[in-house]
Amino acid sequence: MFLKKTLVCCTFCLFIDIAAARPIEILINGDFETGDLTGWSQLLPSAPSIEWGVTSGAAIGSYSLASSDGTRFASPWVEGPNPSVTTLFQIVDLNALQIDLTNTFTFGAEAIFAEDKISLGYQLFDSNQQLLFTNTLFSGSGGASPNTTRISQSFSFVTGTQYISFFATGELLSGSYIDSGFDQASILAHLKPQASVTSPKYVNFLLLSLVLFLNIRQLRKTKGSIS
Repeated sequence: MFLKKTLVCCTFCLFIDIAAARPIEILINGDFETGDLTGWSQLLPSAPSIEWGVTSGAAIGSYSLASSDGTRFASPWVEGPNPSVTTLFQIVDLNALQIDLTNTFTFGAEAIFAEDKISLGYQLFDSNQQLLFTNTLFSGSGGASPNTTRISQSFSFVTGTQYISFFATGELLSGSYIDSGFDQASILAHLKPQASVTSPKYVNFLLLSLVLFLNIRQLRKTKGSIS
């Protein structure tokens, strides 16, 4: 009876061996560890000229967003009088992941700001890239020295979402440089659990139990025929 129960238990384990899906990062180069702006796009005012850069200074990791001339700790270097806001963004196509998504995402970033203003958030778009929803999760400015604020929030996309966009907007409050930025940007997509490949130890245990069960059954038959 014990062997029968063991065999049933092993068979059950064989079919319910399910792997919990870990969330995957869908932003490219959110921490700027490539040392450049790989994966990112810019939305710029028509004038004046604006440049973005990456620096090894004032970084959470090895690199962070920086002014192009390296004199400021964070985002874009703006030349000329009265520059307007500028935005760095990244759009992620969810079509390839659609069947695996649980509809839950976790947004995160480290806001870095001093005199000027930085806003961080995300937007959801439909298959025609029409805006469905926008949410600014952080908007702030500081004093003379840099400040950092870590933000993280889980969210679900609305019906029809096919694209997610991260955006970071820097706004000049004084001077000629937008002295604000971000680092460690992240959007984690949570996936449905998938059936995993059955562990060899389960298979071996199942086969061993089966062999023992058959051997004892044969022994019982042999004893019955002798008696």
